[in-house]
Amino acid sequence: MAAIVAALCARVIAALWRLFEGPAEALRARRVALNLSQEEAARPAGIGVRTLRRIESAGHGTIESLVNVAVAMRCEAKLGDVFPLPPARSMAELMQQQ
Repeated sequence: MAAIVAALCARVIAALWRLFEGPAEALRARRVALNLSQEEAARPAGIGVRTLRRIESAGHGTIESLVNVAVAMRCEAKLGDVFPLPPARSMAELMQQQ
């Protein structure tokens, strides 16, 4: 069971990183665009500066850290794209999804 959960978590993390166009470049670029130092970005995300550096340089971090950084960097809207609704199978389902 633990192996299944670990594999699922790895897939979700990979999907999240793809949404943010690659961890190092996109996250660092976003932080710089917001004119934040690593310390200023890490504090509201509730993570340590070393964790943020590791995420920016190697793309390593937990789902929780990634979500916290996304919220702190004001790009959490993309997180919903990780679990999109399945395509509608009928007009009724399409109307219900909207």
